[in-house]
Amino acid sequence: MNKTIKKWSPPNSCEDSKMLNRYWQLPVIWLLCVVSWIIISAAATATSADNFLSKQLRSTLTQANPTLYTTIGERDQATNPLEPTVRAIKFWKRVAPIVVHYKFTEYWLKVAHIGDKKKRYDTWEKLHATHAPSGLKCILELRGLFVKIGQVMSSRADFIPRQYVDVFSELQDSVPPWETDRVKRIVQQSLMDSQGLTIEDVFESFDEVLGSASIGQVHKAKLTPEFGGETVAVKVMHPNAETRFRNDFKIFRTLCK
Repeated sequence: MNKTIKKWSPPNSCEDSKMLNRYWQLPVIWLLCVVSWIIISAAATATSADNFLSKQLRSTLTQANPTLYTTIGERDQATNPLEPTVRAIKFWKRVAPIVVHYKFTEYWLKVAHIGDKKKRYDTWEKLHATHAPSGLKCILELRGLFVKIGQVMSSRADFIPRQYVDVFSELQDSVPPWETDRVKRIVQQSLMDSQGLTIEDVFESFDEVLGSASIGQVHKAKLTPEFGGETVAVKVMHPNAETRFRNDFKIFRTLCK
């Protein structure tokens, strides 16, 4: 009996080729997930470490020179040398998972050969709706330049996804203000350094917040009779706003790259 031996040849059909491509690309997807998890874990650990180092550094400086931080107002305005690093880590801790998710989705749509425009559109819309609130939370946590960037994004519906425009529109007129007591300490220190006066010497009342923005906020106040007794608006700039903006520009430039 003659036996016919068939010679194996690589698959020629397009479907078989796609199936083989998917098999070897699965480990790549798994590797991306593992790397993402490592990045998130490392960012969380680094944030805790930097917060601890910041507290230790301030404690050491205060012990070495007790007059370095003589008032709460001065402590608020003092520059923390670790702040740029801490802010960068906090930013990437929030944003890195979002960037990875978008990149992974883009790769998955390409690998899965999904050509259905509606399915692709629905996938991106769901992704935007998922991460827009997280983006707002990151902005409100870091403030500074990121508030200004969020305000610009909320006004550019021509190329920013609608979900981000809707969520970030909250930044146009309702940025959460700093605590009034903290602002009063800043004003108190400024008056004491420049005029040798206390806040009670100048203002009869200093309470209501009229507005808050990326670099400062405005309070309604009433002057004492000695200074005219009028109702005025006092604009207070957040401590180290310029330095913080410069550092935030570096972070955002890295994200754009």
